Amino acid sequence: MELIDREKYFENKEKMMYFIEKNLHKYGNELALILELALQYDLVLNPKIGIPSSLSQLFSKFGIYRSGMDMYVEFLNLLEQHSFLEGNCCEIASGIYPRLAKLAAPKIHMKHGSLTLYEPRILFSKLDHVQIIKEPFTKETDIDAFDTLFSIYPCDVTIPLVEKAFEEDKNLMVAFCSCDHSTKEHPKWFGKYWAEDFCLDYKEKYNDEVELIEWPQSVHLTLPIMVRKSTKYKEKIKSKI
Repeated sequence: MELIDREKYFENKEKMMYFIEKNLHKYGNELALILELALQYDLVLNPKIGIPSSLSQLFSKFGIYRSGMDMYVEFLNLLEQHSFLEGNCCEIASGIYPRLAKLAAPKIHMKHGSLTLYEPRILFSKLDHVQIIKEPFTKETDIDAFDTLFSIYPCDVTIPLVEKAFEEDKNLMVAFCSCDHSTKEHPKWFGKYWAEDFCLDYKEKYNDEVELIEWPQSVHLTLPIMVRKSTKYKEKIKSKI
């Protein structure tokens, strides 16, 4: 089954193109042209081409995905299932349109928590109940104030994000992309995704501290999601038993 609901897609196609035109000053001429052409000629309906993140965020915003197939909604559900939308949260590498933060912020705010977002490329920087920091997330980023770190497809920020969560005892949920981010310390093994190798390395190093979960089958994503629970989180759970 296709991820996109074609009827909803065509119902909202004009609205999406208008949204891009309205925000031309944010997208810039080149990116806006690419997105508009993709919509104008319905290139996203070709399964061989795929949906770029800049459009997947808009498709989520306009409700284009079929029920259960929106990765941002499903990732939010996973965060909720792990009680990771409480306390002080930090999303890393949101992309140009902060779709996940927009979904998560009201839930975090309702529980009297806070949400900070690190993304130097973000184009939509006004979001209720979110502190947006237009800086890259690095090994030097101060995360003392945060309880939980999370990200969908952090790409080249993956290694510092995961390393800091383990080293500084933070909750973590990160959905890996299929890119190759090999380094000397984390080489890519022949014939497999780098993400799988990286998760295996951490599983061998940290054992039970690493939990690898899967996307819901409906989303049709097969790469792993890494989850780590902090000492503070585990103690809180024990106190409720």
